[in-house]
Amino acid sequence: MKGQPMTSTPPALSGSDELRETVDLLAQVLASISDRLDSQSHQIDELLQLGQSGRNASALSSKSASVENLSEGLIGKTIIYILSPIVAKLEDLEESLRTHRSEFDGKMHRLLSQEEAALNRLRKETEEAEWAKVRHRGFAAGVGALGLLLGTAIGLMF
Repeated sequence: MKGQPMTSTPPALSGSDELRETVDLLAQVLASISDRLDSQSHQIDELLQLGQSGRNASALSSKSASVENLSEGLIGKTIIYILSPIVAKLEDLEESLRTHRSEFDGKMHRLLSQEEAALNRLRKETEEAEWAKVRHRGFAAGVGALGLLLGTAIGLMF
């Protein structure tokens, strides 16, 4: 701070509103992404449950060798055969989404920590600027009082 001219607004404070606004906007975007991931995860869970119920249905259909049971078993096995690769891909996708969400949560935590550190730094700089104003005003008052005393002393001498 030494050697720098005093301005009405410290340079660090001029961008604090922009930083806060940027962080708020980023938090809103991240919350929206998180909501979408939660929705997709819920839909994937429903699909997996549907696939599991299809597998369970085909296992139960092996009772007797009637035409109805044979057709249900064949249909169930065919559906499971067709859906198995899709369900496997959905399970992989779900795992990928969970991994990305975990990474996202970590990045969000780091971002919030950085925001807090920046705000603390801005508070400290603001406090230092306020103390500098007080010191400068005190110095100016002292110089004025000294000038007044010297002027009075010189006036009394003559």
